[in-house]
Amino acid sequence: MKIKYFLILLILFCTNVTILAGVGDWTTFISQTDVRDLILFNDHIWCATNGGVFSYQIATGNYQQYNNTNGLTSLDARTIEVDKQGNIWIGFGDGWINRFNPAADEWNIIQDYVGRKIYDLEAIGDSMLIALDIGISLYDVQRREVKETYKRLGWQLTGEIAVLDILLVDREIWAATGSGIARSSFDLANLMAPESWINYSTLQGLPSNTINTLEFHNGTIYAGTESGVAVLQGQNWSAINSNLPDLEIMKLISKNNELYAVTVGYVSRWIAEENLWRNVAPFLRPLTSLAIAENGDLWVGRQKSGEGKGFARFSIADQTWEILLPPGPPGNIINGLAIDHDEVLWCASSYDGIFRFDGQAWRQYTTADGLINNAVEMVMVDSQNRKWFGGIGSGLVMIDANDTITVFHNEILSGINEDPNWVVVSDIKEDQYNNVWILNSFAANNNVVAVYTPQKQWYFFSVQEGILSKVLTSLDFDRADRVWVGTQSGVSVIDYNNTLANKTDDVIAGNNLTTADGLENNNIKDVVIDQDEIVWIATEAGVNYWNPSAPQKVSYQYGLLSNSVNSVEIDIRNNKWFGTSAGVSILGSDGYTWTHYSTDNSPLVNDNVTSFGFDFETGKVYIGTSNGLSVLETPYSRPREDLNQVKAGPNPFLAGPGNEFTFLDLADDVSIKIMTENGMIVRKIDNENILGAVTSWDGKNSNDEYVASGIYLYVIYNEDTGQNRVGKIAVIRE
Repeated sequence: MKIKYFLILLILFCTNVTILAGVGDWTTFISQTDVRDLILFNDHIWCATNGGVFSYQIATGNYQQYNNTNGLTSLDARTIEVDKQGNIWIGFGDGWINRFNPAADEWNIIQDYVGRKIYDLEAIGDSMLIALDIGISLYDVQRREVKETYKRLGWQLTGEIAVLDILLVDREIWAATGSGIARSSFDLANLMAPESWINYSTLQGLPSNTINTLEFHNGTIYAGTESGVAVLQGQNWSAINSNLPDLEIMKLISKNNELYAVTVGYVSRWIAEENLWRNVAPFLRPLTSLAIAENGDLWVGRQKSGEGKGFARFSIADQTWEILLPPGPPGNIINGLAIDHDEVLWCASSYDGIFRFDGQAWRQYTTADGLINNAVEMVMVDSQNRKWFGGIGSGLVMIDANDTITVFHNEILSGINEDPNWVVVSDIKEDQYNNVWILNSFAANNNVVAVYTPQKQWYFFSVQEGILSKVLTSLDFDRADRVWVGTQSGVSVIDYNNTLANKTDDVIAGNNLTTADGLENNNIKDVVIDQDEIVWIATEAGVNYWNPSAPQKVSYQYGLLSNSVNSVEIDIRNNKWFGTSAGVSILGSDGYTWTHYSTDNSPLVNDNVTSFGFDFETGKVYIGTSNGLSVLETPYSRPREDLNQVKAGPNPFLAGPGNEFTFLDLADDVSIKIMTENGMIVRKIDNENILGAVTSWDGKNSNDEYVASGIYLYVIYNEDTGQNRVGKIAVIRE
């Protein structure tokens, strides 16, 4: 019967199938350019990074990236290992372990060590040794359980100690720590007893007790320390540092009967017959890890810094470095977000300048493109699709629709008292007359508010006119065209009577809100005005709001995840979004319904939420954090003008658990009926349950039972206007 229905309905409806991400789905965009560890396995380079894990196929140059929305349980990947079955193991800084089976494309989760810090993984038979911040643990892979954990690694290593690297030589186990080396054997009865371990330190000749890496080469043990390399000779160590370009050793690797040492800027090879090291490749920094191909090519991981990031390949044949960067945003510190008229996402970063994402690729703008510096903290898109940016010391930057960059610096705005070239812009907004308002915080000339008109004229408002402070944070406009300005000393309201050129009718002094009026704190973090003209004021001590219907009272808003609020934004459906240090809190347009997202209950990439960007056409909400970017699919999109734009699907619809029939591009104030072909109503979705331009039907009737297979009608209608649209749904029961 199901096959019969499917064939008939496919013919009827195959041209009307819509497949979309569902409401509530999350996507993570995070930079994976800080590579902590890498391995070479089956023509793939696998990298553990600050933003999860990626693999790079050498033959094709293709990337496969993994983060907390497509397989991983964490992002702070520290170490990566492959076992004898070909499974990829990843250890994270917060104790999670993930295991990936490439053949089955399947992830498994190990949570026995959550809350600890993992430094290294080493496969041993059907078990895995885990280097932890408290010692070494033996994990039984088959039983999926911790067998035992060794916390006392000898009498010289007092108490629990972090193990930074593990080396296995036959049945012997070697551990690198910040206080020396521990050695034992699995042939001993009780490795949990400190007497089962032998310790080595500077007393036995090590150049330092901080051991970063251990390696077995040509029948003996080598130790890489913060003060060079040492080799074990009998029961003592001898330093072998001749010709090393740097004494801090990041990694030792033995490959093809050669010993390699990785320092911050070089890969060096030990030349035993000359008793010295020689550099294999030209200077490249900062290096973290190394893998060596069969043809001798070097693959190195790089730490993200001002000098480098990503990973690189040194071709032995060509004697050249090839720098490689995985796809993704250039950085993870996101301070400001905006969507332009072409659906391009723009990001402001206090560390990485400006970057944009067009849905396919990322592009970065830095000082190399003309910025004063890369400390950019906010972005605003105006009515002409110009992108405006400001930040600490960077002045005011405008990128027009032709991608031309214009910088307004101290020739227009004012620098700080100590440095006229250090121009601080703390917020930018456009009013209904297309004037661009700029907060020039700390301005030495006290002109802390600047206005740029469509006629390219500049006007200014100063502290002397009554603005409470030189330290400004945010601004917004009410319907009376007054400008609400958040400062370090409270809120100032500029009433300029719509005459920028005429100062005589301005009212500023006295138009203030401070703790004397009920604010929790005078240090204002953000000011935003919602569609009901309620002014939301985020202070250092929590959120207040001022309602024009009760102008004598400033109220306090309870219910947020945290009173440490970084940002407040209003979406197109008048929901209030609060970015806090503990996640996202959303106050519904009804004024009392709360929704909260944090890393505890969602795939939010980080709890310190700094900014929001709303795509009103799709309902996507971009959430900027101090460690990456999250995207949440919401129903809060712009209502359409009529019902002719409605899309619905998938069609045929397979009714069953987890499946939904979605309606897109709905007009405002509509309801939906699901009916049988003979007109019987099986389900109604009332307008108050449709939160935006998107809603869905779960395939159930009003009795919460799945409907039978067959043809159904949907009727989308507006009771006030009589406008309606009718369509068919082909339902197949699972």
